[in-house]
Amino acid sequence: MKRLASSPTTSTVNIIRMTSEARTKDIIDPEYPLLEAQRSKIKSIEQDTFEYATKPSRLLDVYYPLSIASTTPILIFIYGGGFTKGSRSSPPSHLVYSNLGYFFASRGIITVIPDYRLLPDARYPDGSEDVAAAFGWVLSSDSSSSFKARCGDCKERALWAIGHSAGGIHLVTMMLLPSLFNLEISRALKGVVIMGTPFEVSNGKFPFRTSAQTYYGSPSLVGSRQPISLLRDVKKEHLQTFPKEIWNMVAGSEPKRIKSAHTNFARIYRERGGMVNEWVMEGHDHMSPVLALGSGVGEEWGEEVVKWIFSSSLSSLSTD
Repeated sequence: MKRLASSPTTSTVNIIRMTSEARTKDIIDPEYPLLEAQRSKIKSIEQDTFEYATKPSRLLDVYYPLSIASTTPILIFIYGGGFTKGSRSSPPSHLVYSNLGYFFASRGIITVIPDYRLLPDARYPDGSEDVAAAFGWVLSSDSSSSFKARCGDCKERALWAIGHSAGGIHLVTMMLLPSLFNLEISRALKGVVIMGTPFEVSNGKFPFRTSAQTYYGSPSLVGSRQPISLLRDVKKEHLQTFPKEIWNMVAGSEPKRIKSAHTNFARIYRERGGMVNEWVMEGHDHMSPVLALGSGVGEEWGEEVVKWIFSSSLSSLSTD
């Protein structure tokens, strides 16, 4: 890992490079040959499916480490899909995102991947409401008895989150809306990773822009409800309820509009008193980071996240 020098008005940018010889096109091949080669390993991890919300029914998958202690952290992953598609375990292979659940659970982290409402039925802020509901289910004493039997009182566990692409929009919007980001979630959430997220939705290209206009309600509402606008407008006191640090991650070959949106989000958040750790995943494109996990190649960014989770968890324990 390489760190670029910083100035008083910018933060250090961390560079993660793939150490394997695999090419991005091998990772994102729609047949997923690298994941298929690891299918038995990915599917060997213990996993349960639960209903976390009703009317309509919404499900989440939980991936368990081999051993769970009272200090085992929890990670919630929110996938992307441009408001129109996506699944916690995408058909037909049912390897995409299961690979991510396997990767983090095999490294000692309880991993939760929820589905959420999509177009054509979803409307703002349905996706973010579902993210909040999934967080609430994990933290609630009313969640499944079998989940509680495995994980105990999750209010006492360190909670982390990753949002990728449109999933990052829903995650960040949930955090920026005081009506959704309640005290229970704020107290539990220790760190957030935002990856390849179009914070400036109004700059999106077709068909993403059309989908966004449908989700948000109109072109003008896209402008006022997109994450970058919410960040500018939210009260500073609310930002003080956020985790101490946010990781802002983009791929080396990320679309320019997404790189620009990440830069602007980090700048505004920092100007408003927040701490942002910026990362560039060289050798990756928009989708390859999440598709690499569990394949044995291109996983370096995930290992950095694992190290952050456990080092921060140990630091928190030492100060309690």
